[in-house]
Amino acid sequence: MQEPVVETFSELSAADWTCIAFNVGLALVGLRTLRHWPSGGGPRLERRADPVTASAGLMTALLAFGLILPLLSQFIAGFFRTEFGVTQAEVFFATFVAQATAAGAIIGFGAFLPGSVQWTPTAAPEGVTTSPDSPRQALRLLHWRDALRAYLAVCALATVGSLAWKGLHWMWSAAHAQGWMGTPPEDLLQDIVDIVLRTDPLTPKFGLLTLAVVIGAPLMEELVFRGALYPALKSLLGALTPRANVALSALITGLIFSAAHLTPSAFIPLTLFGAFLCLVRDRHGLAATIAVHAAFNAMNLLWLKVAPDVANL
Repeated sequence: MQEPVVETFSELSAADWTCIAFNVGLALVGLRTLRHWPSGGGPRLERRADPVTASAGLMTALLAFGLILPLLSQFIAGFFRTEFGVTQAEVFFATFVAQATAAGAIIGFGAFLPGSVQWTPTAAPEGVTTSPDSPRQALRLLHWRDALRAYLAVCALATVGSLAWKGLHWMWSAAHAQGWMGTPPEDLLQDIVDIVLRTDPLTPKFGLLTLAVVIGAPLMEELVFRGALYPALKSLLGALTPRANVALSALITGLIFSAAHLTPSAFIPLTLFGAFLCLVRDRHGLAATIAVHAAFNAMNLLWLKVAPDVANL
């Protein structure tokens, strides 16, 4: 189990308290934003791909993230391999190049097979025109006020999800101690968080890590999960009512997104994160989800270096 970083409040530094206050403030504002998040939105703008196109988009998403990305990353890293192996900086560089290449391939596939990757809103307010469905149109419809509201909501959900996991893990551990349940999963940090904590920010290695975390991962993951997987699920589950269709497709996308990160302690917050970004994509388009994801990763990266004792709790 992950050991507590600090034992008493007296051990917290000014940076730690600033981190706590900042993130609690974001979560409270985000909860208010969630209360007023627009629901519904419309079959008026709903786009449904045919089953063949939807299935192609689904397979593209799963193959890109589960097979192409790791294999391409290893292939690129192989060019740097020596008898001493590959340095961590070279791994970060290979990861970023693989992310960018795979993202470009998904964009190209979407252009080759229209409908397999969807860009623009499908639940936009009245008066917003979303055709044609293209990256350029998605960028044109990106408004920073909308992205900020979505970012605040995501911060609230991440905080709620993290607290839910901590509570569940505590109850599971207590039940295990009484012999009522099996051993709970270890409350461990995500691998990437551990790497960030151990990487000196004043090195080129940290710069490459930042590229992969703040640019490569949001671009690649949003194209895969919200650009291809989520629209494909909505098309394949088209027999459901619009509200049930969106809810089930978003939930499945969130669960797959969370499972792909292979970290039990982050499963609940990542599921909420992944599912809610589907609603953001519906309302504001794929460019908005990429921006929100990038901002979320960047802020977490910043606090992990400024206040590592509390940022990873």
